[in-house]
Amino acid sequence: MQIESFKQSNLKFDRLIMKLKHLIRIFFLAIALTFSFQIAGAQSVPPQALRVSAGLFHTLVMTTDGKVRSFGANFNGQLGDGTYTDRNAPVIVPGITSPSP
Repeated sequence: MQIESFKQSNLKFDRLIMKLKHLIRIFFLAIALTFSFQIAGAQSVPPQALRVSAGLFHTLVMTTDGKVRSFGANFNGQLGDGTYTDRNAPVIVPGITSPSP
C-alpha cells in the first residue's frame, strides 16, 4: 500500500514539475514577444502576442504578424506543426493565419 501511495505522489510531483516548466516557457515567450532585441547590429522588433491559449502542456500564440505559433508538449500532435516532437521554442503553425488587427 505504501509503494502505491509513493508512486501516486511521485506522479503528481512529476506533473507539477511539467506544469511549472510550461509556465516558465510562457513567461519567457511573453518577454521575447514584448521586448525588442538586436541581431548583428540591426534592431529587430519581434511580433507581439495578440492572444494566448494554453493547454495543460502546450501553448498557442496568435501574433501581430498574422501568424500562429505553438510550443510545449506534442505527444498527440497538438502543436499543429505536422510532427510529434516537443518544442521548447515557438514554431509557426503552417496553414493558420490570424486576421489583421
